[in-house]
Amino acid sequence: MSTTAQDFRPSYSPWRHGGWYVDNVRYPSGACGCVSRNFSDRKWRVVADNTCAGEPGDRTFPNRDSAAMAEMEDARRGWEIVAGLASFSQYPPETNGRDGRCILCDLRVKAGQGFIVLGSDSTGTYAAHLHPRCADTVREIQQGTRRNPYAAR
Repeated sequence: MSTTAQDFRPSYSPWRHGGWYVDNVRYPSGACGCVSRNFSDRKWRVVADNTCAGEPGDRTFPNRDSAAMAEMEDARRGWEIVAGLASFSQYPPETNGRDGRCILCDLRVKAGQGFIVLGSDSTGTYAAHLHPRCADTVREIQQGTRRNPYAAR
């Protein structure tokens, strides 16, 4: 059975920085979810979001469960991206000479050090940067050594 917003029940454990690990949220990288309200405005946020409090794109939530639900959806989208990439067997070296952001982990990929991949999703086909560690993750999924926890069983 796949995990949906309707049947998702977050499971928490304390995070050493005062927030909460969301134990049953897993990203393709293997990272678990983490939510916190350790901000000056005391609003709940997904810790992995790459925006600062008050900046455009800053997502806040009324409670811990709402933040965890949003993070579960973020992780699920990551797995959907991997599913699109996993259908390709070749990862050509990045040769366009431009830095970019990894489509999975959002880390900076320096020109010549990452990969350019082709993928597809419900909106069509795209080209994107992929961090070398994330390329390893996609290969593990292709080989069946890493499983999507949100896939139908």
